[in-house]
Amino acid sequence: MKYEFGGKAKTFSIGVFPTVTLAEARLKRDAAKNLLLQGIDPTAEKRIKKLLKSQAYESFADCAKNYIANHPEWSESHLERVNAQLNNDVLPYIGKRPIKDIKGTEIYACINRIVERGAIESAHRTLGVVSNIYDTVALDDITDATKGIKARLPKIIKGHFLAITEPKRFADLLRCIDGYGGSPEVKSAFQIAPILFQRPKNVRFMRWSELDLKSKLWTIPSENMKREKQDQIDGDDHLVPLPAQVIEILEKLKTMTGGGEFVFPSTKHKDKPFSENAIRAALITIGFVKEQTFHGFRASGRTIAAEVLGIDDRHLEAQLSHTVKDTLGKSYNRTKWLEQRREAIQLWANYLDGLKAGAEVIPLHAKAS
Repeated sequence: MKYEFGGKAKTFSIGVFPTVTLAEARLKRDAAKNLLLQGIDPTAEKRIKKLLKSQAYESFADCAKNYIANHPEWSESHLERVNAQLNNDVLPYIGKRPIKDIKGTEIYACINRIVERGAIESAHRTLGVVSNIYDTVALDDITDATKGIKARLPKIIKGHFLAITEPKRFADLLRCIDGYGGSPEVKSAFQIAPILFQRPKNVRFMRWSELDLKSKLWTIPSENMKREKQDQIDGDDHLVPLPAQVIEILEKLKTMTGGGEFVFPSTKHKDKPFSENAIRAALITIGFVKEQTFHGFRASGRTIAAEVLGIDDRHLEAQLSHTVKDTLGKSYNRTKWLEQRREAIQLWANYLDGLKAGAEVIPLHAKAS
């Protein structure tokens, strides 16, 4: 088909007869004319499609690998999360299948397995990753098999992280944690989390270089804290006093992981911390996944320590790295009250030992100094 584009005479090659029938040729000609009406050069469009098809990946796993490779800007934690979502719930079932042959029902089966174990939000996130992978092959005329699946998933109910705030039940949880038979790295983090009130990511990414065991202090760099970007740059490091119980756990662990960067490395990749799903898997193992989350240890500690031990709210908020304001609205530095927090966190750790031992829970109404 002869045509003009950009002031130049061109020829669009449709095909060879009889491989391309007259009827097919007319359809392709009409499609080419339609592209011209949209200001698109049909020859250039054909060349692009041919190039894209030459780069198409056969299996879903290949497409997933290509999708990940095209995002070098991802953070380490996000990359780890995407890999975990694919490796745990998708690739074992459809990874080897040609992506063009995968049906929506196959993908729905993968996502529904996540729903059935109660991880509704994770199911939505994993579906989003699969949908993004299909976007990478959309120009290859491969149908997005994820269409319609989201409408069948249960809605995400936003709310607080699951957290046990009743002391006797929390004691049951602590005893089960001590009896957990998983890897020493995960068990140690599992034991430390209820004591220190810190965010899951900060616990997982704890580095030996941040710890001063002699001074019983953990210094989390400001850039690693959950803050606005400018606050990460300008803010103070977060100081976390370490009670004797945590020091004991860390000293034992140092003989195993002290030669590396991370305190709690992955058993498979020593240069990375363990997966964010490891504590959730541990909670499933000990039977508490429907009552407690990793992040929920912050709420558990904050609530029980205030209600039962009477620890000063300002000291607890500072331990959580929350901005603290007085009655006049003035914000206090998050690193204040370090010595008071040392005393409070040791009191809390001792109280947890008593809970595990079956001690009677008696509220102490006096505020901790």
